[in-house]
Formats: sequence, C-alpha cells, structure tokens
Amino acid sequence: MTRIATLPVTDNAMWRKLLAKVHPDAGGEHELFIWASSVKDHVAGDRIEPKAPTYTGQSRSGAGPYERDDVDRIPFWMPDPVADGLISGFQVLTDKVIGIACMEVEPEFAEPLLLLQDCEEMFSPQMQRRQTRGASYKQLAAIAHNLGFDKPQRVRWYRIAESVPLADRHAGHILGRIDD
Repeated sequence: MTRIATLPVTDNAMWRKLLAKVHPDAGGEHELFIWASSVKDHVAGDRIEPKAPTYTGQSRSGAGPYERDDVDRIPFWMPDPVADGLISGFQVLTDKVIGIACMEVEPEFAEPLLLLQDCEEMFSPQMQRRQTRGASYKQLAAIAHNLGFDKPQRVRWYRIAESVPLADRHAGHILGRIDD
C-alpha cells in the first residue's frame, strides 16, 4: 500500500486553506462552507489545536524571541507619532480612522469606525501587541456579519480596513461595542 505524507487532520493551516477555497467570497458555495466548517468542528473538536509556538528569532527590540502569529491579518503599519512625542502612533492611527469615517466612507461603513471615538491607547504588554498588528480577517468578518453586510459590502469593508489600516485592538473594540 502506498502512503502519502500529509499533515494531521488538526493542522490549522490546512483547515484555513480548505475553508478559504469553499468560502462564498472566494466563489464557493454557502452550504459547502457551512458543511466544511461542521466537519472541521467534528474532526478537530470545537477548536483546532493550536500549533506549538514557532520561534523565528529575536524580537525587534532585541529583548528575546517572539512567537510567530499565524492568523491571516491585514497588512499593517504604524504611523509615525507627532514630532513632539505627545501623541502616540496608535492615537494618530485612531484619529486617522475617525477622520476617514467622517469624510471618506459611506454611512454604513462609517458607523462601526466611529465606535472608535472612545478607544484610547493602553500600555499593558498584551494591549501594546494588539495595537501594533493588523486586524485579523476573522475579526473583520465578524464585524461585517454582526452588521448584516452582504457580499459586496463585506468586500468594501475589508478594503477600507486594509487602507486605513485597522489595528487588532481597533477591531476588538468595534466588536465589543457592537455586541453591547
């Protein structure tokens, strides 16, 4: 009997590839996506077992190794803080998002962005990390789902989030406010 080397059924990357192929936004069928998601839950449990941390080297600060983040995220860059140093890069980014919401996007997309008006910088290590990486597409999809966006609106929402760009913390703040 011939054996083909393959990854285990609990491999997160393989499930992500499969679900991406059958997702309606990628040309797949809604029913097939729901079915594949159910199979994933049945085969791999409610949650896919997390991969062991992958250490890829030193952190940018040189303080020690960092853990690689496997989640699909929007491309992210942090704007330079104001020259006098009184405003952080995160606050500059938050102000930029609110400005875009007020002047450049349609009302249905401005509504969730304006929820960031009370989003202030936090200084815990976990929050600092969330403020310096892009929002995940899973977070953006959850926001779109909660707001009832159809496919063209979801695609537009993703493009707006990429162009700003929205930080992981921004997306979490919007989700928390929508749920309230």
